[in-house]
Amino acid sequence: MPPSLLSEVGVLRDGAAIPYDEVRDRLRREVLRASVHVEGNFTKDRAEIVFVASGNDLEETERALGWVRAFLTHPDWRAENLPRLRDVTAERATALDDVMNGPEETWLDDAALAYWRQDHPVEAHARSPLTRAYDAHRLAWLLEGSAGRKPLAGFLETLAGAGKKRDRAFLSALAGALAALDRAPPAPVPRGLGGYLAAARRLPAPMRASAQRPSSIA
Repeated sequence: MPPSLLSEVGVLRDGAAIPYDEVRDRLRREVLRASVHVEGNFTKDRAEIVFVASGNDLEETERALGWVRAFLTHPDWRAENLPRLRDVTAERATALDDVMNGPEETWLDDAALAYWRQDHPVEAHARSPLTRAYDAHRLAWLLEGSAGRKPLAGFLETLAGAGKKRDRAFLSALAGALAALDRAPPAPVPRGLGGYLAAARRLPAPMRASAQRPSSIA
C-alpha cells in the first residue's frame, strides 16, 4: 500500500470528513511537518512504515502528532472518497513508472537487491521500484471495481492473444503505437495494428492511459 493512501486522502475527525485539500492547507499553516513513508533494509531484514511529526515548539509538535495519529487511525477510506483514493493510487503508479527514467544510481541498487534477495519479499515491496510499481498498478486495478475493470480486461485479453501469435518486432511496434496514441499526428498505421489501436481508442480515458503503458503488453 502506498503511504500516500494514509496521508493524502483526507482524514476523519470527530465523525466529520476533512478532505485532502483542507488537510494540506492546514498542515502548511499549523505544523512544521507531518508525513508518512516506508523504509526497508535488506541487510537488517526489516521493513517499516515511518510517521514523522515535527514542530517549531511544543504546541506545534503536539498538533503534528495529532495529524499523524489521524493518518494512522482515521484515513478517509470510505466508499464516498473512492475518487480520491483512485487519484492518489494512479499518481503513485505513474511516478513509479517514471523512476527508471531518472539516474540509475537512484534506483538500480534497490531493484538488484530485490532480485538477489527474493527470499525477503517484504523488503522488496518496501524498496524495489519495480515491485512497488506493480503493487500500485495492482491496487489501481482493484479500486476500479469489477464493472469498471471490464472494458480494460477485454482489451488486455486481446493483447494477450497478440502476445501468443505475434513476433517481438510486431509487439514492439504495437507498444510504440499505443504509447503515442493520443499525441502522434495522423499517419498510416502499420499493417495489423489498426484493430488494436481502434480498440484502445474506444476505452474510457483513464483505462486508455493504462492500456498505453508498454508494461501492459510485456
